[in-house]
Amino acid sequence: QVPKGSKRVRGKAVSPSEPRTSAGLYWGYTVRMASSLAEVWSGCEYPGGYDYSIGTSENGDIRLDDASYALPPFKHLLIVFGGVSGLETAVEDTEDMNIPASRTSYLFDAYVNTCPNQGSRTIRTEEAFLITMSLLRP
Repeated sequence: QVPKGSKRVRGKAVSPSEPRTSAGLYWGYTVRMASSLAEVWSGCEYPGGYDYSIGTSENGDIRLDDASYALPPFKHLLIVFGGVSGLETAVEDTEDMNIPASRTSYLFDAYVNTCPNQGSRTIRTEEAFLITMSLLRP
């Protein structure tokens, strides 16, 4: 609120979840680091876990630039980005994952290729993040 005749806006600091819970407004996203791929799921703070998960990989079978792809409704979306070696290597390196690297896509509701025909061996995570977020439109 701006008091009448004032050029200053007054407000108060609130929890980042306040706009969403009190007014139903989208207020950004949160980022969480996990020490292993298994901890991505086991460390979930939401009762019932994530209701939709996306893994990003150059081996993904869904292209986000495909007009037929639509993000389904969700309450708690998880997007997992791999490191330089990809999610498949993270699966190989996580002892408590009982799945072969060749089946990494089975861990996710959607396994997407953010940047097909990328023209380089890898895309930096910070680049993949921005590209993916710009292509995902609920």
